[in-house]
Amino acid sequence: MDREFPLKSVERRLAAILSADAVGYTRLMADDDEATVRAITSSRALISECVERYGGRVVDATGDNLLAEFPSALDAVHSAIDIQKRIAGRDDGVSPERRMPFRIGLHMGDVMVDGERVYGDGVNIAARLESLANPGGLCLSSTVYEQVRGRLAHEFDDLGLREFKNVPHPVHVFRAQIGPHEADGASSAYELPAIAVLPFDNLSSASDQEFLGDAIAADLIALLSAWRSFPIIARNSSFTYGGRSVDLKQVSRELGARYVVSGSVRAAGNRVRISAEVADATTSQTVWAEKFDRLLEEIFELQDEVTEAIVTALKPALRMAEAERARRQPTEDLEAWALVNRAWTELQRDISNRDVARTARDATERALEIDPEYALGHAVHAFAHSLLIFDSLGPDSGETNEKILASILASIRRATSIAPDDPQLWQVQGAIMGNLGRTRDAIRAHTRSLELDPNNAQALACLGVALIFDQRSEEGLPHIERAMRLSPRDPLLYSWLAYRGLLCMVLGRFEEAASDAQNSVDRTPSATAWMTLATSLAILGRVEEGRVARIAYEEIASNPSVRILEPQIRLLARSEEEAERLIEAMHKVGFHD
Repeated sequence: MDREFPLKSVERRLAAILSADAVGYTRLMADDDEATVRAITSSRALISECVERYGGRVVDATGDNLLAEFPSALDAVHSAIDIQKRIAGRDDGVSPERRMPFRIGLHMGDVMVDGERVYGDGVNIAARLESLANPGGLCLSSTVYEQVRGRLAHEFDDLGLREFKNVPHPVHVFRAQIGPHEADGASSAYELPAIAVLPFDNLSSASDQEFLGDAIAADLIALLSAWRSFPIIARNSSFTYGGRSVDLKQVSRELGARYVVSGSVRAAGNRVRISAEVADATTSQTVWAEKFDRLLEEIFELQDEVTEAIVTALKPALRMAEAERARRQPTEDLEAWALVNRAWTELQRDISNRDVARTARDATERALEIDPEYALGHAVHAFAHSLLIFDSLGPDSGETNEKILASILASIRRATSIAPDDPQLWQVQGAIMGNLGRTRDAIRAHTRSLELDPNNAQALACLGVALIFDQRSEEGLPHIERAMRLSPRDPLLYSWLAYRGLLCMVLGRFEEAASDAQNSVDRTPSATAWMTLATSLAILGRVEEGRVARIAYEEIASNPSVRILEPQIRLLARSEEEAERLIEAMHKVGFHD
């Protein structure tokens, strides 16, 4: 018979557990390890002081994490709020890239005590709640919330039931609203949302292809670093995750990145498949994914081609993801960056909508009050104004076109003086000049944008449109078609389809024109697409369908008269006879003089 040994008794008690974790610690260590060690040591001392002030004790402090217990849930929440306010105050004089905000999670539950340490579900749940908190903020379970409800001056957002790994039951989560220093998402309150590119996994059996995944990721980092819209986590930080399975939320916490790019490389015979995806690390949701199948014969050309394709596709995907995030926030909570980017994305969704243009103009004015040196804010403000005097919209009430024109030109000059080498600003300037009918100026601006960023699909398409209106249609069409290949999911695809349809119509390719125009209005209806569709259908003998399209055009266009459209038709048509044929077709479906 086996001898039985008595188990050592385990002390159990009910406690409020506070779990705090630094945001961006790994990235900061890679950039400057000595400064980061000083910062984390200072943070630990500050947090310990706040814990002790409210009757708690620190039970563990390793790396960038600190764990504390309190006998009272209310004291734990008071301590957490004090911690976040003091850390935010300490970081006021620190440069944005060196700040180290914390996330905090709070849970009240049963814990086991072993000497100075505590264990159990109470600890595990507090750590899981911390991962849901915003940088500079805190999340708490319902067991804590019920103890403090109505006893604090702060409001709480109900995040509902959440399931956590290794926690057997869902946890009801609340997020405290504790002040402007709290950030929304993985990036700190002081930074734009960052991107981390992980080394691509090698799924090939051939060892001589192992370099390709790392090489593609390194090239992605280099190319994305030239893109000014998002900071890119340095290679020496993101490559530490190579060769192992990672949790995206952990990567987000450790690197301070909102988006994570990952992928794989698989070679078989003379072919290779490269898969890439970008995920919102705060939610683990995929934002964009694509596969690239190529021949392996020219490995270095393949590497360049795939890298270029991924970067070109990523840019609009990330802009759309950020715009959607901004759309879900109340406008009064948005700062300059989010205001401008939401305005810019909404304008691209529907450039023919006067109300959207006015809203964007007002939003960018608010953004420039917050940050008068925001170059993109000046550019988008000018673009919104240019739409309000575009001939299809008519003059903006209350101001003369001359005053608005002067404001537009001053805004775009201000933008390019602040950031003269930003390709996006030159692209916006080109679009503005196109709206104003200054075709040669538009061509020059888009050409400059492409000199700075040859893969800017929007600049390519807009250059193509400008060349069309400069009576260089044969030059313009390839630019539009290349843009559509580079960025097949671009938010402006509807506009590119509309103008390619218009060009096909004036070139006599009416079936293609009708198809492009229909695809365009299926995405976002515009006056150009409806006019092209109505006219092309008339020439194809589908008059009744053309009349339906003409009615839709009149619902959008501020002045649907043929006399407004006729100069444009005569400018684009190959001959006077062809222009007359198009104008006759327009009359046939009901366009009036």
